[in-house]
This record gives sequence, C-alpha cells and structure tokens, in this order.
Amino acid sequence: MKKFNFFIFLYDFRAATVQAAYNAGRRNFRFAWLAEANFRCANLQNADLPNANLQDANLQNANIQDANLQNADLQNANLQNANLQNASLKNAILLRADLHRANLQDANLQNADLSNANISGTCLDPSNRPNADAAAFQRTIFGLCIGYRTKNQPYIGGPDYEINRTYTAPWFSTSDTCCHPGLYVCPKPVAVADGITVLFRAEDCHHAEDKWRVKQFRVVS
Repeated sequence: MKKFNFFIFLYDFRAATVQAAYNAGRRNFRFAWLAEANFRCANLQNADLPNANLQDANLQNANIQDANLQNADLQNANLQNANLQNASLKNAILLRADLHRANLQDANLQNADLSNANISGTCLDPSNRPNADAAAFQRTIFGLCIGYRTKNQPYIGGPDYEINRTYTAPWFSTSDTCCHPGLYVCPKPVAVADGITVLFRAEDCHHAEDKWRVKQFRVVS
C-alpha cells in the first residue's frame, strides 16, 4: 500500500488553493506562507506576492511574468525555466535558488540577494559577454575608460568604495534593462560631494537603456 505523505498533500493543497483563487480573479497574496508549495508550471502572472515566504517552493516552468515579488523569500526555490520577465524581485532573497534558464529580461533585481544561486543559462551567467558599449566615456592614454559615480555601494552593500582599490561585481547582468546587478558608472562627473572617479575596461562595460554597468573598476580619486 502506498504510504500517504500528509505534508506533500498540504503543500500541494496550498498551491492549488492559491491557483484557484488566482483563476477566480484574486491577485493579492501579500505575506502568504507558501514554503515548499508546488507551483510547477503554474500561472501567477501579475500576482502580488511581496514579502511572501516561498522558501523551497517549486516554481519550475511557472509563469510569474509581471509579478510583484519584492522582499519575497525564495531561498532554495526551484525557478528553473520560470518566466520572470518584468517581475519585481527588488530586495528578494534568492539565496541558493535554482534559476537555471529562467527568463529575467526586464525583471527588477535591485538589491536582490543571489548568493550561491544557480544562474547558469540566464542573463547573469558569468560566461556571458557584455555589449562593451562604452562610446560615451573618455579614455586614458592607456585606453581605459573614465567613469564616475558616488562612493557608496547601493547595489551590493558594504562600506564605501575606497581610493586605490579594485572592486568586482558579485553578479553581473547582460540583460538590456537597468536595475540589474553590476557596478554602475556614469560618463560625466556626479554633481555630489561624495562623487568618485573610476577606471574600467571597455570590454567589461554593458550599456542598458540609459545606464552603464561594469564587471570591475578601480577607484582612482
């Protein structure tokens, strides 16, 4: 006789309940507790899920396009092949999440924690090459680009950038959208007291919309 697993039943029932409510027109699932729930191949487009607990949830092949996942906890979640286009993942926790081949085009990843996440096959894959569009930047006599920014680290946290130190982005996106991971720079001096000057290689630069981000830079002044 096949053993009945109550917990698997509970997780599937919870996911089915949310999906039924979604199909009935509901979109507000704020602060929902959906840890380990099975949303494989589910349609949650435009769902409002800020602060939701989706730890260990199965969202493989799910349609989460345009969804609001700000501050959501997606630790260890399975997001393989998920459609996250235009989704807001601002401040989301994606620690150890599996994002293999997930569509992150136009998704807002500002301040998202991607530590130890599987980002292969996505716009964050380290094997991707930036578009190297650094035409707007002046060059040094050695061919390095001269960029400007503030000395604080709003995208990766930590202390202020220091002069004569080199910094590398922990995650870098080659998507054609802004609000994606990288070290952001401007081609013109920043009109603030805490502005700094940096040098970087053109091949490390990616131009997306009206912003530029680089894989690595060195602070020179």
